[in-house]
Amino acid sequence: MKQLSPEKWNSKRAAHLLARSGFGATPEQIEAAENRPMEEVVDRILTPATDIAPPSWIGPGVDEKPNYKELQQGLNEEEKQAVRKIIQQEYNEQQRELVGWWINRMVTSPSQLQEKMTLFWHGHFATSSRKVRIPYMMYLQNQTFRKHGLGNWKELVTAVSQDPAMLIYLDNTRSKAGAANENYARELMELFTLGEGHYSEQDIKESARAFTGWMVDSKKYAFRDATAPLPPKKGKPQKNRYHDEGSKVFFGQEGHFDGHDIIRIILEQEQASKFMVAKLWRFFAYEDPEPELVDQLAAEFRLNNYEIAPVLRAMFMSKAFYGKKAIRTQIKSPAQWLAGSCIVLGIDEPDPGFGMNAMRTLCQELFAPPNVKGWDGGYAWITTSSLTQRYNLASSLLNHRPRGKEKNERLPYTVKTETVLPQAMRASTGQARDYLVDRVYQAQLPGEDMERLNAFLGAQPPANEWTDAHVRNILHVMMSTPQYQLT
Repeated sequence: MKQLSPEKWNSKRAAHLLARSGFGATPEQIEAAENRPMEEVVDRILTPATDIAPPSWIGPGVDEKPNYKELQQGLNEEEKQAVRKIIQQEYNEQQRELVGWWINRMVTSPSQLQEKMTLFWHGHFATSSRKVRIPYMMYLQNQTFRKHGLGNWKELVTAVSQDPAMLIYLDNTRSKAGAANENYARELMELFTLGEGHYSEQDIKESARAFTGWMVDSKKYAFRDATAPLPPKKGKPQKNRYHDEGSKVFFGQEGHFDGHDIIRIILEQEQASKFMVAKLWRFFAYEDPEPELVDQLAAEFRLNNYEIAPVLRAMFMSKAFYGKKAIRTQIKSPAQWLAGSCIVLGIDEPDPGFGMNAMRTLCQELFAPPNVKGWDGGYAWITTSSLTQRYNLASSLLNHRPRGKEKNERLPYTVKTETVLPQAMRASTGQARDYLVDRVYQAQLPGEDMERLNAFLGAQPPANEWTDAHVRNILHVMMSTPQYQLT
């Protein structure tokens, strides 16, 4: 692929890279990136974080399934319902903390791309807590995306195929020899690796047979491989009742296949690499990538044995990634909007309850995609209703004050206007405006938008007289514009 010339690297393109590979950046971070070689910036972005503290409830025994029969032994029906209610409340609190934990990582992680890729894979391998129900399994899957998200695609597909949450969500736990469930086999090809029209119904049936025996352990939230042949019993061979041991024909190849074989054969198809790089490009750059661009990235993907990082490096170094079709043409997803807003406003510890409610309000509830296809994205994020909700949430975020432990106690504002607009930047309205434009939009405003902003600021007192309330109001107006919804 044709790379961006080093002399073309500037503040505008640095801001674009940081926003698309992560969730946003401060003017200081953009300036630091601008003053380093692009290649160095890209390599640093591609470096994943390793020291990741889990949610507080992750600890010894969390992987063990509760023995509901034992917990409810000797209880009447009313008492059993009380036990179930307590367990459900515990799960609800774990789920709430899990969402808050992930939003916090999006905002504060030194490896923003790692979190962006975790979000990408969550939408790609969509799995919902509404069906899985156990927060620990959703955490395990989230960690799988984080661990393999910048690694090898084959290893990621294998790990997801053995993931307890996915096995439950797409019903592979119900799939047994003689009664293969086709849900996972179908979505693996249609949504995860090849795309519709690049396989046959017979391929689905045969691969579903191969995935029988990939199941969840009966006592732990962990994968159980029940595909191994059983030892003879009393000198007679035993038939595996979980895994279909018969011969299968898949994409013209015949053998006693299991899930590993199916994944290997799928990734031998050239379409697999084209399907994946096109989706990555749409997520990070723009819709409808040119066929020759897809071919070049797919060749890079295959050449590197399906390693993901080299493909992303080629994307982030390419001239096309910084072209007019890419820069500030993408509508922010709710996650991008929320995490990016926290970065813009200097919020280091987003309130978990606020974050969870905001994501639900904006229709990107984390750990609960609407269906197996994930979120549609793009223009689907913006409706008359959702745009109004974004404007309202901007106000709520700017004026958020956490509740204290005492009744009706309100703690100080989460957003510190001195952080967003330092006093040193208020010598004149023009200076304050330029600093806020860089911070809020991370790009120059088009002429008409700048004129409207100038007219609004002209009706305010001089910048050196701005109070805390003035700055909050100005920020709300700036965040309640079409330009703020773009990245």
